[in-house]
Amino acid sequence: MKVLTKDSDGISVLAFPDEKVNLGDYLLVHQVGQRESLVLQVYEEGYLELNSVTEEIIREELLSITGEGILHDPHDVSHVSRIIRDLRVLGCKTRGSIAQNGSFSMGSIWLPSRAESTISSLSTHNLLKASGRKLGHKIDIGTTGDEHEFSVNAEDLDGCLSIITGKKGSGKSHLAKLLASQLVEHGAYVFVFDVNDEYHALAPETIEGKSKVIRWKPGDSLRFTLPYIGKSSISNLLTSVLETPDVSLREFLRIWDNLESQDMLSLSRFGDAIRTWKCNGFVREALSSRYYALVGSRLFTDNDDNAVTIEESIAAHPRGGLFCISLKRSGYSTRRLTIEIILSKILELLERSAIPPVFLFAEEAQLYLRETSWDDLVTRMRHYGIFTTFITNQPDALRNNVYRQADNIFLFNFTNETDLDSISNASTVDRDTLRAIVKTLPTRSCVVLGRTVNELPIVARVSPLGLTALGETRLFFSDRTKIPQLLLAVPKTNGNQTRLSIE
Repeated sequence: MKVLTKDSDGISVLAFPDEKVNLGDYLLVHQVGQRESLVLQVYEEGYLELNSVTEEIIREELLSITGEGILHDPHDVSHVSRIIRDLRVLGCKTRGSIAQNGSFSMGSIWLPSRAESTISSLSTHNLLKASGRKLGHKIDIGTTGDEHEFSVNAEDLDGCLSIITGKKGSGKSHLAKLLASQLVEHGAYVFVFDVNDEYHALAPETIEGKSKVIRWKPGDSLRFTLPYIGKSSISNLLTSVLETPDVSLREFLRIWDNLESQDMLSLSRFGDAIRTWKCNGFVREALSSRYYALVGSRLFTDNDDNAVTIEESIAAHPRGGLFCISLKRSGYSTRRLTIEIILSKILELLERSAIPPVFLFAEEAQLYLRETSWDDLVTRMRHYGIFTTFITNQPDALRNNVYRQADNIFLFNFTNETDLDSISNASTVDRDTLRAIVKTLPTRSCVVLGRTVNELPIVARVSPLGLTALGETRLFFSDRTKIPQLLLAVPKTNGNQTRLSIE
């Protein structure tokens, strides 16, 4: 390989046919007399365009069609011609340099000589090592394009905001399950807003037994008492989810204070108090409608034995746990109530240091998060100890401030220009690299950006999950043997007897 041209932070490299390079691979440019070697990343590939080569291709094609050509080639000119026609130009971006002591830095970019410089492949493993990355609690992701194992640090997800995005079927949820299960292996507590009911079946051999996977189904295995939720959280629910008018909210909280002062706070007594409370008829109607909305969600109970307490659930799993909140069959209002309760209660417990920091995986969060929750999750809640990973196939549904504050992005295949614009506008990586590489990514391959890779874009193939997981799209024609067959009762006569034969 040889340097061909340079433009701003881009360098074009001439590659011969036998030099195998993939998009996303790294190259190292050496030059005698230079103390540092340039680090390049390949983002596009094409043929060397020469008029003479085009003429040669046309001439050879015409000769092959007419059956006339050169039969004797003692100097093997045709071999040289084939090499020239297959010469490739690699579009590369400069990522930094590696000093003689082996350390990587983002700066110190110099102009390499076309004649004196030499170019070699640089493995992702060696590049990350040169950048100073050290693995602590390792999370295995898969392999890189040069077939080296690729892992990230659990510590680089700790305290961070991460995004996993790509088009439908590209492998987003696959990676999310892999990250969540291995975080639990390391003793972390992971809460998942499971829109498609996929996570609860993660295999015991990966996360040390099913006792580490706790499935909460709103209205069934996930219910709370009013005293446990507390006045502040209920007030928040009434305002943000049930859109209670200020006058009605004020009366609701007065009823709450009255029942609480008598140590009689319960769901059933709250309903009785609303019916006898002295207030305007319109206010009573508003209170009743909100009360029955809470009752209808089945998220509340007066039975302490059937109620969930988050801190006790965490304490019951001292070696980590995966808490799956199944939202698949919940209505829109119940989903929003569930999310608001979980987030507000976890935040309250974290503020009191009653629980350790937690990881939150939010599948398709745009379906249930209110506007103000986005800001809370990326700022205030992260400060207290809720470290969120958003998983979505609609990158434009995430607000720009989410991308700007993201510490890590796992980017799967996209071909839609609008989706690519949404990501490239907010990413710290140049648009050319993202747009060119992301379009060509096969299923379950992604570009990793951010803190986990020391801000160096890495292309990785995600390994098979190696555990039981749901979430595969059900297909009609995938297994026709499971479709019930039509049985026919056919009369058959044997002598004087007629019997029905099932066929």
